[in-house]
Amino acid sequence: MSNATPALNETVFKLKSLNAHLNELETLLGKEHLLSVPTHLEIDFLSECNLRCQMCHQAKYVMPHGKLTELQLNKLIDRLPYIETAMIAGLGEPLLYKKIGDFLPFLRRYAVQSHLFTNGMLIDKHLDTLKNLNKISISFDGDNKDTFEFLRSRADFDKIVKNMAALRSTSSDLCLATSTVISSKNINEIVGIVKIAIEVGLNEVHLSPVDHTPSLELKKTDIANFTAQIEQAQQLAQSANLTIFNNIKTEDFREDRNSEISKEDKQNVSELFPDSPPTPQNPQEKDEDLDAIKILSSNGVFVHELPAAEERIELEHRYRKLKTRYNELFKVALSEPNRLKIPDCSAPWKYTFARSNGQARLCPYADIDVGKVEDVLGADYNSPLLEKIRRSLADKRPLLAVCQNCTDDHRKFRGKETKSYLNSLIASIK
Repeated sequence: MSNATPALNETVFKLKSLNAHLNELETLLGKEHLLSVPTHLEIDFLSECNLRCQMCHQAKYVMPHGKLTELQLNKLIDRLPYIETAMIAGLGEPLLYKKIGDFLPFLRRYAVQSHLFTNGMLIDKHLDTLKNLNKISISFDGDNKDTFEFLRSRADFDKIVKNMAALRSTSSDLCLATSTVISSKNINEIVGIVKIAIEVGLNEVHLSPVDHTPSLELKKTDIANFTAQIEQAQQLAQSANLTIFNNIKTEDFREDRNSEISKEDKQNVSELFPDSPPTPQNPQEKDEDLDAIKILSSNGVFVHELPAAEERIELEHRYRKLKTRYNELFKVALSEPNRLKIPDCSAPWKYTFARSNGQARLCPYADIDVGKVEDVLGADYNSPLLEKIRRSLADKRPLLAVCQNCTDDHRKFRGKETKSYLNSLIASIK
């Protein structure tokens, strides 16, 4: 793959910007069927992991085997010119995915702001390709070998510290952060974790509460100790140009913080979209599905497989297609501004998650599949179920109980941006 030319960069920027504007209009007008592509993508390449962390589902259940196929990977790359931000995270360790090195350079080529989560064990094997990312978060849950390797079984504390330092030495621009889960086991080690982060040259430390693990849960009696640790850690961070993001609130020091998908929602999804169960995959299955790729390529095109000149022409064609739709909807906004409304939640318009089981997931919170990755993304992120959910949220009558009762931070996914866009749009109309 050659480096992007200035002409390609300009074309990608135009397409990405127009897609974002169109996506906002389709959201505000409550369009069920999209021509735009969601601006945020999450990817879970595979369900396999080399660790068995105490707080993770990998340590608690027998996880089904799953990984994105060659067809699905190509479809994701084909959509990157539209996408603003991408997060690589999920049930598995992404650096175990054999084709990760083929994918990451396209994030830079198509100017996607990218963020990868890793347990850090395999960083040394991917130093060159990881430089294509904007941000990397490394799971780091203790300031010493005993605590760390207890919480993250099969990990090597010393190796991960060494890998973080090696990653920092490859690039001064790459944002490096910890993803630190605070529990009753490591609540006294926040200051120590910050000291290591400073020594290694990390930019950020992110603290989150432990979930789904009663044996490690935070208790009300831990609040005072936690507060003291945070105050001392913040003082150290300020003197070292390190930023601490504390995502732990007082209400996190209690039991039963998380709701589950209801039986009612499972039944609703089954009735509305009965033909899209997760597809089991054979562990011995080859990554390549060449026949499927040929069929898709004969009906469309993977932009990244084209020669450079044809690649730019294809992106220009996609731009013109979106421009026609945008002009149509902008006229509607001008003539009928009362139709512009912020939906209950904009995630079904703005967010897509490609899961390792080959399914696209509804939102960051609800564990509900909305169709196969290649089908949903191949249809500009549309499916019968998605369209019904969008209509219900636009009408402020959520179809699913999980939407009705949602208390997650993502409830108004990119809601501030949508409100700002609405205000500027109304101002321009006036």
